[in-house]
Amino acid sequence: MNPPLRPPSVELDADIRWILFAAFADEFRLSAQPASPARAARLVEEFSLTNRVVSRLNRAQLFEALTPALAEVLCQNFRQRVMRSLAVAQVRQTVCFAAEGSGIEIALLKQAALEARGIVSPQQRYATDIDVLVRPDQQFLFCAALERQGLSRETRKHHAHGVPVLRSESGVGVELHTELFDLRLEQHTEPLTLDSLHERNLLKAVDPKAPHVTTPTLAVIAAHIVAQGWYLFHFVPNAPKHKSPFRVIADIATLGLHENEDLAKATFSHIQHEGREDEFFGLVTLVQHLALGDFEKLTGLPRRLLDHAITSRLDENYRRRLVITHQMAMLRTEGIPAYFARQGSRIWQTPADGNASARQRWSVFAELARKAVLGLTARLTPNHRNRNAR
Repeated sequence: MNPPLRPPSVELDADIRWILFAAFADEFRLSAQPASPARAARLVEEFSLTNRVVSRLNRAQLFEALTPALAEVLCQNFRQRVMRSLAVAQVRQTVCFAAEGSGIEIALLKQAALEARGIVSPQQRYATDIDVLVRPDQQFLFCAALERQGLSRETRKHHAHGVPVLRSESGVGVELHTELFDLRLEQHTEPLTLDSLHERNLLKAVDPKAPHVTTPTLAVIAAHIVAQGWYLFHFVPNAPKHKSPFRVIADIATLGLHENEDLAKATFSHIQHEGREDEFFGLVTLVQHLALGDFEKLTGLPRRLLDHAITSRLDENYRRRLVITHQMAMLRTEGIPAYFARQGSRIWQTPADGNASARQRWSVFAELARKAVLGLTARLTPNHRNRNAR
């Protein structure tokens, strides 16, 4: 289970309040203006909230709060993200065409599923790739179907998930999954598959005229998005900048989990990894307060979660402590030989374009190795044994 988060307390100053109002409040308050427009604009980007802020406010509100020059930069960044998301949506159509043309059933996941069901638009949520669930015996057949549509298969599998990745001419990646390890069904512990979703009627065709393209139910889609976002919420140093801890907060708001108790409970029931129930519903409660613009009543766990989201983007030392704490917990659970064998394998398999990630892993790897050696040495020294005897 994830260790509890203990961030330092953060002052919700005028800049941060303006960002939270702009990104989450049901009624934006014009009186909530930032004290430093330049800092507020920078933090919007740092928190990965550009799409929410720009899509929710009109041009006049942005220009008044941030000055025309800063607002224009933010709008330009927003337009670039939307163009990227539109490119992803276009490749999604190619994926669907390949499924129908080959007669291979697929399930669209995450952003692709939300857009296919009309729940979100490319303006609301930033997407960089497409996740697809296929049957194991049809994975490579569908690879071939996508290649016939002009996508090219990468020689190296996805470094985190170990699944085949294809890429369009526009650079959009398509990942072909056969299992979803982050999720569960009821009390079952086996990974989620296309067939297990079918058995429980948790799949629905996007279009009755195109039966080979399906999506899971909203609760399963939400669980998949939240499970991955929740992991990144805890371990932000390993996350790309566009997947800050605010990403999972924004997703809970976009999916409406804070407004639908039954959907929130169904979503949590599907989450497999070491999630804390109190923390999940603490995030839901946090979004409820943010939607009301009710910052003064934020106390206890929801407030700590907000402090964590802010501090983890602004404090390098805090980010490093998060990683060390998590890795130490894993080391104790797995044992020293198994842990270092797995971490060494991950570092070795890190792609050439992941140099920053590799350096970070080596840094953490070396620090944990030092701690493990010091701890083992202490246990083997006579002084340590004598102290225990006393």
